[in-house]
Amino acid sequence: MPEMKISFLGTGSGTSTNRAHTAIVYDCDDGTRLLIDTSSGNSVARNGSELGIPVESFDTVLLTHHHPDHMSGLLFVQFLRALERQDAPPLDVYLTEESLVWAQKMCIANHLNVSEVDGEGAKNSDGRQVLRWHVVKPGQKI
Repeated sequence: MPEMKISFLGTGSGTSTNRAHTAIVYDCDDGTRLLIDTSSGNSVARNGSELGIPVESFDTVLLTHHHPDHMSGLLFVQFLRALERQDAPPLDVYLTEESLVWAQKMCIANHLNVSEVDGEGAKNSDGRQVLRWHVVKPGQKI
């Protein structure tokens, strides 16, 4: 079995006040750093920093489902990433069709470094794509 590195940045449930909400980092063999769920975003930045995992190092996000304790930090993570890497490629976001609907609504409501949202992703005020959606179906390999 290949070596793998998994770091837990948060494991709390939606009603948890003492633990950060769900966010897990998987360092892939090919060098990709996958963030599974984004918690509130703040805990991703804080706990990741403590473990030597800066927000700007994320290439890909996988949102497991549309509950706020799993996806509400997406825009905050993207915003912090853009502050550190202005020339960063879009953050690839893998999510279900249902989660996409909620992610788009969240982008429109929040406007944190996002001014345009469509079926392909989200763009900042300069028109540069900062999020790129990838809809996955149950059982699909990514």
